[in-house]
Order: sequence, then structure tokens, then C-alpha cells
Amino acid sequence: MAVHARRLAVFLWMTTLGGCEVIASTSGLMGCAFRHQLEIQPGELSAARINMPYRATIDVVAGSGPVSNIWATDLPAGMELSHVPRENYAELIGTPHQIGNYKIQVSAATMGTMCAGQHAQREISLQVTP
Repeated sequence: MAVHARRLAVFLWMTTLGGCEVIASTSGLMGCAFRHQLEIQPGELSAARINMPYRATIDVVAGSGPVSNIWATDLPAGMELSHVPRENYAELIGTPHQIGNYKIQVSAATMGTMCAGQHAQREISLQVTP
């Protein structure tokens, strides 16, 4: 008499305390590959006026783990990016001193917990008008 053994694979989708999505199977964890990509929004900011106070919010969404840092380069003179660690946003604040179209390079990183931290970059447009 022939005996045929059937193997049943069981998969369980879980989210760790650090926000990483993992798949557990009968053969172990499959890793953090299924977590959402980190994204910086928006791609374009509302126009600023020269020599007038300006404030805009830049959000970091869909990542796993707390946001450790958000930073920017190529900011107009008189502007700065302010971020409080662990918050998922930063504020672009200040008073621009020169008219122009600016391409601000924004970067963000999350802290690693059960999974390695993530990193994202995006170019954000800002127009300074008279």
C-alpha cells in the first residue's frame, strides 16, 4: 500500500511593532520586503512672495518606523526646513529674498526597528514671485 504525504504550507501576514509587514510561513519569516515605500509629498508647493513670510508643510508618508530626519538642499535665501525627530512632516519656513523658480532637494529617513530604516528623495518645486 502506497502512502502519499501531503504538505500544507501555512502563511501568516503580520505587522511588527516597528510597522514592518512580514510574512511568516511554516519555514520561518520571509522578511520586511512587503512594507510600503517611503514617499515625500507634495511635488510642488504653493507660490511664495518675495520678502513676505512663508510656511508650507512637507509630509513623509507610507514608510515603516518613525521618521528620524527630513532635510533639504537648494533652498531659497531666507528659507529653512524645520523638522522635529519622529514627526512625519517638516515645515518650510522663512521669508524668501529673491525671485525665481527653485528646485528644492528634499530627503527623508526612517529609523530601523525590526526592519532596516528607509530613505527617500524628491525634488520639490517652489516659485517665488514679486
